[in-house]
Formats: sequence, C-alpha cells, structure tokens
Amino acid sequence: MWLITPLVTLLAAIGVTIALPLADPIAEPAPGLLAPAETTVSLSAADDGALRPGVTAETITVGVLGALTGDEAAIGRNVVDGHYLFWESMERYGGVGGYEIEILVRDGGLDPSQAVGAYEMLSSGAAIVSSSIGTAMIAEDALADGMVVVADSPVSAWADIPNIAINAAQASFAAEMWVGASWALEQATPRRDGPAGILYQDDEYGEDCLSGYRAAITDLGLVSVALQSYDNSSDYLHEQVAALSEAGAEVVYLCADPLRLGQFIVAAEAAGYSPTVIATSGSYSPHLVFALGAGEYGDWEAESAGLALLPDLYVVSPVPAYESDLPGMAEFRRAVEDGDIAANEIDFGLWFGYTQAATAHAILSTAVTAGDLSRAGIAAAFVDTTGVDFGCGKPPSGYGETSAERVPSTTAAVFRPVSLSERVFGLEPVTEWITAP
Repeated sequence: MWLITPLVTLLAAIGVTIALPLADPIAEPAPGLLAPAETTVSLSAADDGALRPGVTAETITVGVLGALTGDEAAIGRNVVDGHYLFWESMERYGGVGGYEIEILVRDGGLDPSQAVGAYEMLSSGAAIVSSSIGTAMIAEDALADGMVVVADSPVSAWADIPNIAINAAQASFAAEMWVGASWALEQATPRRDGPAGILYQDDEYGEDCLSGYRAAITDLGLVSVALQSYDNSSDYLHEQVAALSEAGAEVVYLCADPLRLGQFIVAAEAAGYSPTVIATSGSYSPHLVFALGAGEYGDWEAESAGLALLPDLYVVSPVPAYESDLPGMAEFRRAVEDGDIAANEIDFGLWFGYTQAATAHAILSTAVTAGDLSRAGIAAAFVDTTGVDFGCGKPPSGYGETSAERVPSTTAAVFRPVSLSERVFGLEPVTEWITAP
C-alpha cells in the first residue's frame, strides 16, 4: 500500500483547479541518479566461493520494484533516486563485505499484473528487494520464494509476514498515533486534552492507526467520543466530519492520505468545525498546501493562502528535519549534494528510498558476517539484524523472531506545517523524539 496519493483528484473532490507536477510516464530518466537497471556501483570485490540468486563471487544484486509510470510516477522516481543516493555513497558506510553492488530496477507501476511480472524478473536476478512500491501485490510470491522484501509502508501488519521488512527508519502508524496523543495530553501548550475522535482509512493502514489510538486511550487516558472511518471509494467526508462535530470531538486524530486531509479541511470549514488535527506522516504532503491555495507547486502566494486555510494541524513523523545537525541527516544532505538533486525533488520520497536501501544494507551486512548469502541465509539475517542506527538521535532499531520484534521502531516527533521556503520538507519540529511502548 503506497500511501502518498497525488492531489490531482482534488479537482473533483474539493472543487479546486490545480495542476501538480507529475513525471511524464514515458520521459527518459534524469541523468545521474535514475540510471538504467544495469548500472553498477563499484566497490572492492571479495570472493566467498558461492553462487546464490542475485549473488556471484564478486557482486550482490539488489532489486527495486518501483512505480516509475502511472499516477505515482513523480514520487516513485524519487524513491528510486533515494536508492541510488544511498548505494552511491555507501563507501562511507563501509560497503557490504567488499562486494560490488548492482541495482536492478523494474517498474511495477502500482498495477497488480505489471507488479507481479516485474517481481518475477527481480526474483530470478536479485538477492533482496530493497524497495517494493506495491508490496501487497507481490507479498505472496515473495513469501513463496523466500525473498526478503523491504515494505512500502510501516503498517504493523507487515511484521506478521516473516520475510517482509518494515523500513528500519520508520515508526509504525500505530506508534505515530500514540506519539501524537502523548504530545497532546502531556506536552502541548496549551494541552490538547479535550474529547477526541479518530478518522481513519478503512484498511490495514487505518487499523494500525486505530490500534495506536486505542492504546493511547488505555495508556494515556485519552478521552474518545467518536470513531469514524471512510472507504477509499468515498468522494467526500461530510458525513464523517458532521459525526465528529456532533460528538464534540475537539481533537481529531487523522489517519488518511493528503487527498482525504484536503477533503476533511474543506468539509470542516464548510461546517464551521475547527478541531485540532493530529495527522500521521502518510496524511500530509506540502503539495496539499499549494492545492488548497488554488495554485501549482512553486506558487508561493498560493502556498501562503493554503497554509492560512489549515486548521490547528500537527503531523507526527519519524523523519528528522532536513536542516537538522544530526549526523544521519548531515550524511543524507551530503549524498543529495553529491547527487545534484533539484530542490523540488528533495522530499520524503527521496528520504524513504534512501532509508529503504540503508535497511537492505543492514540486513545484507548481517548475512555477510554470518557467511550465508543464500535466500535462507538472508532471511535468517533479517531476523538477526539489530542495533541499526541511522544517526538520527533515535534508539537503535532492528528485528527479531516475533511479530512485535519485527516492528523496528516506535519513535517519532510532532511537526507543524510551514512554507517550503522555511523548511525543505515543509515541516517544523515541535517536539524532540517521543518513543511509544
């Protein structure tokens, strides 16, 4: 499930005429980062004397199931670029046991049949799939193959599948909900401790958020007065907004995508309803602000108008501020500068792809240390990978034998939306890191 939805459909949903920048599905890759699938990043070679799927005596092939065409092409390309950024700067991470890394990219287009065909090509040629935009479309085949796959979202349910790895830099959505409630009830000035409700997507993403919200009721004393969900086929959220308002929810915990957040804002404004909104990282995109301001990306007057329309909105995210002096983010900025990335392409997708690749690197390093780069060996290494530190000031993450242990991180912080001219990711930190149980 890929959660960052393009906002073009706000045309019909909220009555605003917009044109967001989406990549041309048949355009040539940008020079440098989005290189052809056979591009090789050269490292020193070591011969372990074994040939395994995706492994030779000198190379390890890392597979990437991308979304380079279709509606998600813009962010899909940035996720792939993030992989190239990481592997091209990998010398600073010490390599993978001296092996040369080859990156094999196939386009799943977020289309089920296309994704399955693309995965078949990766299955025969890659040792690990370090990115899978459309994980649900290939999870069954990957399980049958014993292929370790880094998932496209931090939904806790992925931890129930033994070979699906949640990005080790990401907190689960359940943790994001709990962190948001912890801030609202214990740290916010003034406290946002009035009656609360939740609006969530009716799928595994929403269920993950709901579990975190319920944990906050039990652990933190959150007072809940309304539970509202929506189906992905819904065009409007007026009924859900009316129900939350009538229940007296002063704080709304939102587990959605940017389109639904936009719909919520418009419906709440029309109803004269102005709650505090605490949203998951998957609910927000800076492009939403331009859309609400009836402009395109880069129209700063539209951005200003859109920011003025936002409610008392906060976003819970595991991603540090781009400008942070944390060593992990300094490393990321250095990779971005070396990769000559355009300013409007530095976004969460780029960071997500970068940390997906770093997650695969950690798992492969464990396998190399154990001396087993077979499919079974890499699967065993996934379970044994612990103490992963991205240099972002969080507790080390990792995996384990149980589902609970395979949710690698529960640490996030609270941010508020600001102009992209102030913060590269469009979010300003409000708190330090908060760790959920």
